Amino acid sequence: MDIPFKLIIREWIGEKNGQDQYLETECDHYFQQSPKLYNEENVIIITENRDILMHFSSCNKSARLYIDTLDYFHSSICKEDEDENIYIEESEEEIVLFSNKFNTESKDNYYPFIPGLYRIYVTINEKKYYAFIKVNPKQLDSDELSLLRDELESFIENLAHDLINNESSTHTNNEDNNASLANQMLLLSQNYNKLMNVLGDIKKNPRSKLIKKYNLMDYSRAHNVDQVSLKYLLKHSSDTKKRILLPKNEITKNLPENAMMITCIKFFFKITKQILIYLNDLKPFVFREKEINFRDQQKYQRRINIFDSTYLRSKHQIDWVDDQEEIMRKLNAALNNFLLEDWVKEVNVNNHHHHAISLYLDSRYRMLYSLYRNLKSIKKKIQLDAEYAYTWKRTDKLYEMWCFVRVIEALKTDKLGFIPQSGWIFGDNESNPLLRQWHVPFLESKTKILFLGKNNSKIQLVYDEAIPKSYSGTDFDNPVYTEFPHNRPDCRLDYYQNDIYFGSIVMDFKYRPANSIGSVNNYNNDYYAFKQLLQYDHFASSYVGRAKEYKPKKSEKRLKKPVTEVWVFYPPASSNKNEITPKNNWLTTVPYGPKEGLEKLENLIINGIDTLCDE
Repeated sequence: MDIPFKLIIREWIGEKNGQDQYLETECDHYFQQSPKLYNEENVIIITENRDILMHFSSCNKSARLYIDTLDYFHSSICKEDEDENIYIEESEEEIVLFSNKFNTESKDNYYPFIPGLYRIYVTINEKKYYAFIKVNPKQLDSDELSLLRDELESFIENLAHDLINNESSTHTNNEDNNASLANQMLLLSQNYNKLMNVLGDIKKNPRSKLIKKYNLMDYSRAHNVDQVSLKYLLKHSSDTKKRILLPKNEITKNLPENAMMITCIKFFFKITKQILIYLNDLKPFVFREKEINFRDQQKYQRRINIFDSTYLRSKHQIDWVDDQEEIMRKLNAALNNFLLEDWVKEVNVNNHHHHAISLYLDSRYRMLYSLYRNLKSIKKKIQLDAEYAYTWKRTDKLYEMWCFVRVIEALKTDKLGFIPQSGWIFGDNESNPLLRQWHVPFLESKTKILFLGKNNSKIQLVYDEAIPKSYSGTDFDNPVYTEFPHNRPDCRLDYYQNDIYFGSIVMDFKYRPANSIGSVNNYNNDYYAFKQLLQYDHFASSYVGRAKEYKPKKSEKRLKKPVTEVWVFYPPASSNKNEITPKNNWLTTVPYGPKEGLEKLENLIINGIDTLCDE
């Protein structure tokens, strides 16, 4: 394919005889005209944190180069198009994409590419040419980056399964939805006796270990001294109370294999509860079939006897359902009693290890873990939209989607108590591809998810939607607008109570260090991201404090601003993992990564809603 431009990337690889050495890559042949034809062997490769120089030229002066996350870079090398996207124009001069010479006072700072895959494309006369740049990690473990993808994919699949199981309880005649649950029931029934014996044995004799615990005791009672005791005595020789650390042997059951085993038991307990609901809802259909067959037999028995076997089969089906229900009820009760044991509460399940060696050395634990894995594998495979496979390769988009679904999870916790009603994969609409085809649709821009909460509250969670540029484009369900250029936050949370709009919280998800976001102190240094966030804080609305029936007027004075807080999320450095920093009373920087729980988000949302209600 004839490429009407020239792109050369030079990567600094060291010095030789006092001269800088560069790895030069001519990139023209990497480009093609489809945006999604990704081939691992046809990718431009650079290394993180190396100086990167670029030459981009074309005979056509309208040529523009776009790179994912280009807004990270200093605007001195970038321009903004009519759609507010950042690009680099063609130039005969070499462009510095990244330099390690970082100076906080200089306007010539550059932000390095984060390890991952980036799409780039060139536009010339309305034609687009696409390629991919892969940034190999220099200091980070690439496995840590894949953790985001694995967790997001697992979340979507598990959530989809939960939704399907919930729908199954009200649509029991849908055999496809219940296929995995029925197969799990059969597997549990087949292993019922063995499972009950193992549960009883472990309940009485779980694995344990002898450990030492140290307590401060009077020196006169020092009858069992070890090395730790002597070290304490030497270090605290001036202690006038003459105390010493003395060891005491204790038996602990807080072991990795017990933690994993309890995880298995909790999963079995959850499955048996779902099966009991399924069987209870299945009974009316079985009884109805028996009654129909019985009436047919009574009607035709003098003529022909073919319905006898049908009637008997219906009776056997009822007996089978009753037997399965009895087995599941006993198993559910045994599992529940097991989890109520005092020693079970001592075990820290959150820090368990799936591959603790004792899972395989102890036949009881090995049996439970094997059954657990088999039950999990029975789940019918949820099909993710093909678009996800492409998105997983874009680190910035991956982090953005991961943060958004984490917000969904936080809203659904017992602490917040919001229940999703519609949007994306939620809702029981017959056209929902998740319920109809077990297919998870892509999380598209402009996706809106409606949640209902306590005290007649409602939340509309909006993903990556551009808001109107004037009040005339708004309504009660789309209440905000802006006159500023930046009008597309990654996430917007609109809060309603008693059918009155209280305001919105705006969130942006930045896959970059905090110092690249900027602050009010360096606003004039062209920090693109900070200007973007500041303009989000200036969104306007005519609906704050109004009900649905309200009709805004252009001349009417707006009494309250709709956005009281802007949150910017970014992957945390190890040193500030737990810090949340409010800035200038409106911007809150939130370090948030895949190894953190939901508590931070829960507290943020609770405080944010309280602020909206107090305004």
